[in-house]
Amino acid sequence: MSSVQDDLVLSREEIVQLIDSEARQRYNIDGEEFVRQVRDGVFDECGGAADLISLARLLGGSDKSGLAA
Repeated sequence: MSSVQDDLVLSREEIVQLIDSEARQRYNIDGEEFVRQVRDGVFDECGGAADLISLARLLGGSDKSGLAA
């Protein structure tokens, strides 16, 4: 039995651009504001933004565009 593994590698810049693009499209705010609102606990649509929150967590809490895991 063989296992197939597809790896997707994104740079920090690509992750930040993706968060920014999707936050603008979905919520009409930029990525920096999105991350700030999530960090501050005031973002109301976390369920619909789980993918973006997960991406921001990949960057880590010490990154200005990241979130603590």
